[in-house]
Amino acid sequence: MSSFDWKKIIPLHGSQNLAFDALCRQLFKKKFESDGIYSPMGGEGDSQQGVEAVIIRPNKEEVGVQAKLFPDGGLVGKVNDSKKSQIRGSLKLSSEKRENLKEWILCIPNGLEENVRTWFHGKLQSD
Repeated sequence: MSSFDWKKIIPLHGSQNLAFDALCRQLFKKKFESDGIYSPMGGEGDSQQGVEAVIIRPNKEEVGVQAKLFPDGGLVGKVNDSKKSQIRGSLKLSSEKRENLKEWILCIPNGLEENVRTWFHGKLQSD
């Protein structure tokens, strides 16, 4: 587990969520920019199309990243319905709006515990 206190992240434009989104976009770009064209999504909510940014590969397939900074630090312990709903909503929106999206990466501040990993890799796809 991370020992970093995510509640102390320095806000961007008055928002810790925006700061975390920017961090995830930077890390995503660094890791994937050699795969294709980096394209950040602007705005918030539906205008983002369920992703913070995408990499468009030469074959037109896309990899997208979605950042989620939850007030209690992330997806550890019991994942409540609100968190699941937010994650489902982003995944659903991105799959509806971005027809070439082949990979969807969830950027969270902490790793996934086993029970959450099981939900994320199994049940989320069937929900």
